[in-house]
Amino acid sequence: TEAMLSLADCYYGGIGTSQDEERAFKLCVKAAELGLPAAHALVGDCYFEGRGTPQDSKAAATCYQKGAELGDVTAMNNLGICYDEGAGVDERDQKQAAGWWEKAAGLGNADAQNNIAACYYEGLGVAKDVEKAKFWFQEAADQGYEEAAQTLRVITGAGEADDDDE
Repeated sequence: TEAMLSLADCYYGGIGTSQDEERAFKLCVKAAELGLPAAHALVGDCYFEGRGTPQDSKAAATCYQKGAELGDVTAMNNLGICYDEGAGVDERDQKQAAGWWEKAAGLGNADAQNNIAACYYEGLGVAKDVEKAKFWFQEAADQGYEEAAQTLRVITGAGEADDDDE
């Protein structure tokens, strides 16, 4: 099943073959049907972005939910994004978003670490807690997540925000 995802990646990128997003999508769906948790996140991405299949945020959220339940940290992070944006879910729910991000963050996903840090820093879906925010920004920064490192420098007074971001 992981070989299917590798082949799908080749079709998406046109690596060693002609680019064929529909074929790549079908391979990801097959891998998900065979029980590979990461495949659910990839199928969700396809639906979310409309790659190889029509865009469908509800189908994306459903795929992310399945992958998250199977323990895939990327699916957990992306499900958090769905809840944060209100995309493909019944309603926007920052508590749900924060819950999924914290779970994925605890399992080492740098994107989720950055996302939950921002939640703690702003008090979105969780009680505001600058120390927890610093902790999660640091965890993400330690994995090379530059946005987290920059934010950490700003909130600790060790650096200034880029003027380009204003």
